[in-house]
Amino acid sequence: MQPPTTQPVTPEQPNAEALVARSVPVPSLELTIEPQALLDRLDALARRGRLAGFRRGRSGGPLFTAEAWGTPFDGVVGATLERDASGAPRLRFVARLRPVAPALWAVAMVLSVWPGVWMTESFLASVFTSWPAAWKYTYWWYLPLAIVGAPWAVWVAWARSLASVHDSAHRVARRVAAEIPGARPAPTGTHPEPAPTAGPA
Repeated sequence: MQPPTTQPVTPEQPNAEALVARSVPVPSLELTIEPQALLDRLDALARRGRLAGFRRGRSGGPLFTAEAWGTPFDGVVGATLERDASGAPRLRFVARLRPVAPALWAVAMVLSVWPGVWMTESFLASVFTSWPAAWKYTYWWYLPLAIVGAPWAVWVAWARSLASVHDSAHRVARRVAAEIPGARPAPTGTHPEPAPTAGPA
């Protein structure tokens, strides 16, 4: 009998064909163990490569944060420790996009518009050397296409990122729930879950 092989564990990437709809909230979890005990378990889980980007929270903030994979932009999911009317502790998950990468991408798109005109015109001039009309007024049609297309591209990338980050938050919540003995979702409607938003990196 062959000895069992050890497969490397990699962070679970979201499947674009089976994302959890953003209308489905990330469930809150009833906490049945001490927060410090949960953090120790999650730290061990992260060391095994099963909870990417895990960080213990600071005073006044989330109990912990973890990476939320997104396409094309990543985010972060934070777990906040709250108490219900009876005083029972629970975790509430909030996902948000990291704003730095989208902002840099948007700036790069704006700054590349005019160089794009110049490069396109140079290319057309090298192809249609005997027909100046084919490239002399490139900016007449290039600029409208860029101005109209850029906002659409930003919106599509933003929407896809929000959807995939929200799906990743569900995956993080399931992995956290597996580390809490007897964990179960909090009653529906106790805390409405906000959709992923942009926030500080």
